[in-house]
Amino acid sequence: MIPIKPKNVIWSDEQWQAIHEHGKNILVSAGAGSGKTAVLTERIIEILKKGVSIDRLIVLTFTKAAASEMKERVRSELQKIVSTHPELTNNLTYLDQANIQTFDSFALEIVKKYHYFLDVSREINIGDKVLLDLKRKEIINDVFNDFYESENKAFYDFINTFTIKNDNLLQQYLFQICLGLDLLIDKDKYLESYIANYYNEVVYNDRLTEYLDLIKFTVERIRKHLRRIDNIITDEVLVNYSERLKDSLADLLASRTYRGFRESVDIKLPQIPRNGDIEEKELVRRERVKISDLLKELKSMLSYASEDEIINELKSTKDHASVIIKIVKEVESRFWDYKKKINLFDFLDIAKLAITLFETNNELRDYYQSHIYEILIDEYQDTNDIQEALISKISNNNVYMVGDIKQSIYRFRNANPEIFKNKYLDFKASNKDVAIDLVKNFRSRKEVLDNINLVFNKVMSLELGGVDYDDNHSLKFGNLAYLKNIAPQDYNFDILTYESDESDLTSVEKEAFIVARDIKKKIDEKYQVFDKKLGTLRDAHFGDFTILASGKKNFETYKKVFEYFNLPLVIHKEEDFIRSNEIYVIKNILRAIHSLNDLQYYKDNFKDAILSLLRSFLVEASDKDISLIFLGDIKEGLNLRFPKIYSSLINISRKVENLTLSEILGEIYKEFDIYYKVVKLGDVEDKENKLNYFLAKFSEFDNLNFTLLDAINYLEEIINSKDLDIDIGMKSEIAKDAINMMTIHMSKGLEFPVCYYVDLSVRFVYKELNDRILFDKEYGIIIPVFREGLKD
Repeated sequence: MIPIKPKNVIWSDEQWQAIHEHGKNILVSAGAGSGKTAVLTERIIEILKKGVSIDRLIVLTFTKAAASEMKERVRSELQKIVSTHPELTNNLTYLDQANIQTFDSFALEIVKKYHYFLDVSREINIGDKVLLDLKRKEIINDVFNDFYESENKAFYDFINTFTIKNDNLLQQYLFQICLGLDLLIDKDKYLESYIANYYNEVVYNDRLTEYLDLIKFTVERIRKHLRRIDNIITDEVLVNYSERLKDSLADLLASRTYRGFRESVDIKLPQIPRNGDIEEKELVRRERVKISDLLKELKSMLSYASEDEIINELKSTKDHASVIIKIVKEVESRFWDYKKKINLFDFLDIAKLAITLFETNNELRDYYQSHIYEILIDEYQDTNDIQEALISKISNNNVYMVGDIKQSIYRFRNANPEIFKNKYLDFKASNKDVAIDLVKNFRSRKEVLDNINLVFNKVMSLELGGVDYDDNHSLKFGNLAYLKNIAPQDYNFDILTYESDESDLTSVEKEAFIVARDIKKKIDEKYQVFDKKLGTLRDAHFGDFTILASGKKNFETYKKVFEYFNLPLVIHKEEDFIRSNEIYVIKNILRAIHSLNDLQYYKDNFKDAILSLLRSFLVEASDKDISLIFLGDIKEGLNLRFPKIYSSLINISRKVENLTLSEILGEIYKEFDIYYKVVKLGDVEDKENKLNYFLAKFSEFDNLNFTLLDAINYLEEIINSKDLDIDIGMKSEIAKDAINMMTIHMSKGLEFPVCYYVDLSVRFVYKELNDRILFDKEYGIIIPVFREGLKD
């Protein structure tokens, strides 16, 4: 029973229900600015007030920062009330030991605690992702070599079909398939039954039906453009043209079978008449171009002679799929053995071990299900299938989930927003479980919310975005304080536009100038913002403005433009660790040292490594000196012009066999006086932190018996990847007296009175998928059918 809400509480009716509803699974759909973190904190406090010990709660988040923040919020609330509720003292005392942590930390804690049930060491831990990826790639290469030696005919057919010069690209595709399989709870079982499950008549017919539906969907898009023409034209000449256009497409639009579509797709659209209303004619022209493009798509889709040919093409991939399965099974077996040997696993491995633990130990599972009062999950929209499976093993109709599917941004981190969407729909239709909507936004003005709703209502649907953007998902105005503080200024979206002319400025520079001028104007004109702490309007200052971009590549342009306008700008850019000057040059010193002990490596790498070193802040060699060194024998030239550099490289190279990697790195720091010379780069504390962290990372390599070449390959793997880096957890503080600029991704959870969104002309980049071997959880291993081989 939910207690009656007193009149003097700050909570809305929906928030009150979200705090006090209990005795069932509860899903709280909490829109942006709805106070969901405050609600979650208050719910925990109310549970503790009932006499439930904090060790009977599991509170799960997706980042360590969020877990730390939640723990501090609970601590703060307990400290406020412990004098009037002394029975809560123990909960405050043991708060640091409470299960308020990330999913990954929770799973690791369980696996370590009950390691003896799983035949793993208590010292089991999370391994470095780059290290594990490198090892997996090495194993894939080893397995390929073994298959070559076995002279397996099916394997050679596979190789001949998908390679031309070498198998590098093919190995990369197999690596990506392995990563996809990691997301399956039981990939061994999946691989064992793969051929039987994906190569049968039922699947062939299902795929054929889906393909036909895709064709029908494309035809419907053509019909939509025809309707759009009818809606925009009034000119009689163009009305007659519209009829002729529809007549030319009539057979295609009436078709329902593959054969019918194929026989009617070869269409020559009638030309637009020369006379007629000019503006309407231009609109018709645009729609005709779109129809023409869709017809080209259809022709490509209808290139198969018959439905039987489509099914035969599906069947033709079976032998290749069998080879892939054999390779992957062998790779995964060896990879698991390696991880077990070094006692390092990835997060997904640990979560799956925890699932296995509860699946194979009924007594332990029953204990958790009876002992745990409630499992509370924050940012539930970012849950993945494996995390969901783990929770299902220990829950007992006592899971409290908070999230907002509209804010799901981590699909690239394996999140599955479908879990949230399906559960929301199920709970809404259920009498057993409950879904609560927190739709009031207490952060933004009504005009801002109305504008956001206008955009989302146009673009969001169950298919795109995972929500039917209705009253339960649209943002509702909730902060009534704004109504008492209104300045005579427009609070709606302001679209700042510019012409794509032939000026010397790039579009990025134009946008930077526009934003800078607009901020300067607002400051000069004393633009009013609402100060939530003061509860009143005040003049805007620089810290009230933020600029949000889709990426960080244009940050330097904004820095230069804002310096021109004398506007203070703080750029929040997580600097690449590996690609920073001090770390990059150390990587090249390592390459140079290894070159001196490996002739082939010397031929391929020494020149490039030395050039980088000479150009760096450590040496700052002139162009003349560099050119003279490279005109002759590089080692001789280096010894002649920079004898100290040469002798340092020689000395360290001779010690390599007798030193650990961390000792080698220490020698480099000492010989090249790196701690002293990084002063030239500025921000000395940051540079020293990186150098110290790098040394600690090399100590980890020591424990794994890395060679110098292993360490170099590790660093090269990160540098060659656009997505990887070493995270040392260095974050910049939000500036209070300067304009802040950051990526949209980094801004999650922050709020500013005035936001500028730039780079909106940037388009999505769609990778070419036609010649790739892919993995999809629903469709399995997707294998292209062609005879010309892959491009390397």
